[in-house]
This record gives sequence, C-alpha cells and structure tokens, in this order.
Amino acid sequence: MSKAHSNGMERILAAAHPVLPVLTITRRADAIPLAEALHSASITVLEITLRSDCAIDAIGDIARALPTLSIGAGSVYRLEQVQQAVDCGAAFLVSPGFDDMLAEHLRARHIPWLPGVMTPGEMMRASRLGYDLLKLFPATSAGGMALLRAVHG
Repeated sequence: MSKAHSNGMERILAAAHPVLPVLTITRRADAIPLAEALHSASITVLEITLRSDCAIDAIGDIARALPTLSIGAGSVYRLEQVQQAVDCGAAFLVSPGFDDMLAEHLRARHIPWLPGVMTPGEMMRASRLGYDLLKLFPATSAGGMALLRAVHG
C-alpha cells in the first residue's frame, strides 16, 4: 500500500482517537438517535458491524443525517459487502481477517481498510501486501498485549 493510500486509514484512526465505537444495530430506528448521542459526546468516527439485516440501511441513514461523521462498515468479508457499504456512505471498512482478494480490490479503489489478523504469518502477509495498520482480532484469543509485545519488532 502506498503511503498516500495508508494515510486514509491513518487519518480516520487519528480522528477516532481515543475511542472508535463499534456498534451492532439491530433496529434501524435506533441508528440515528444513537449516532446523534455519540456525536453530541464529540465522537466523530464510528463503525457499524454488518451483523444485522438493517446494518447497511443504518449506515446510509446515519451518513445522510450526520454527514460530518465518518462511518465505517465492520465485519466486511465479501466483495458484495464492499460495494453495498461504499454505496450507502461508508468511509472505511473493517474486516475480521485478512483476505488477499479484498486487499487487492480495496487498494485498487483507494478505500481505507482496517483488516484483522491473528497470527504473525497473517501480519507478515498483510505487511508484504502493503497494509501496515492492522486490527488484532480476536485480540484476547490471539494473546492480546503479550502477542503484540512479542511481535513488536
């Protein structure tokens, strides 16, 4: 990934600091009130997981109602989810794992992506393909901070 491309995700994570809420919205009617409450607490970046039937609609509703929020789609693992998420207003994507086909597709389209990794081998493959911002997932099962300290170098 070129430095210019990685800056997209770097910029999003910097804006999210110190917290990036990850939401699973199961009732579409809850999407805007929840986003408004977070926004009023100075949250400017949030992730909506694609774990419910209304997630894509929720992302679109929030993107239209609160255009100053940066909304990500989480739990993305299929190419058709990429198009749906981007079409409804997702500014970035998060995946539970690293997939070479997704990596190539998203890099070619300059879509900011935070892929999940669990093993040093996955970390090496992601790095080799140009992704240096990664999500340790599932963090506790993978070893958490102990794993991160072990592979830090």
